[in-house]
Amino acid sequence: MKKVMVSLLVLGLMLLTPLSVLAEVKVVPSIPNDPTSESEDDQGLVKVFPIYVELTGDPGETFTDNSFKFEFEFGPAIKDFVCEDYGDYTATSDGSVGAGAVCTFASDAQAGTGKIQVGTISVLVDKNAKDSDCTIKYMLGEASATFNKPNPNTGATIPYEIILGGLALAAGAYVVANKKTKLYKI
Repeated sequence: MKKVMVSLLVLGLMLLTPLSVLAEVKVVPSIPNDPTSESEDDQGLVKVFPIYVELTGDPGETFTDNSFKFEFEFGPAIKDFVCEDYGDYTATSDGSVGAGAVCTFASDAQAGTGKIQVGTISVLVDKNAKDSDCTIKYMLGEASATFNKPNPNTGATIPYEIILGGLALAAGAYVVANKKTKLYKI
């Protein structure tokens, strides 16, 4: 009877252990060196750069509640910046050119794995500045992506509560049976 009880206990533990391991989500930012558009006005050159984020994970994963906080440091030739929305992502900005700028791109829509554009940044550059003064340094800080992984198809259709209840009943029956059994020596 002890072998049966141990077997039931092992089977119960196997059913409770996770059936898959979730891989770590990686978020890789990228902004191309060349602007998508460039125009000139009275104050200088306006250059627009797309902002991309690459989400890596298991196939079939979807990401929700995406929030990507980019921190920027601008060279002395950059006079101003504007973060702009793109698609489902809404942009908010804080800070200034000299003191450190922050753009946050957030969306409630689901996104799959791969490279996605989350927004754009437009910068106003002094027309007469040297190229070395036109640098834009960026860092993706406090990036978060909460993802929903589809449940793996295990083939099991019995809810865990029923399995656990059956194990509890089996354990109770075993204990009661051992207390009522009396051994007689002949």
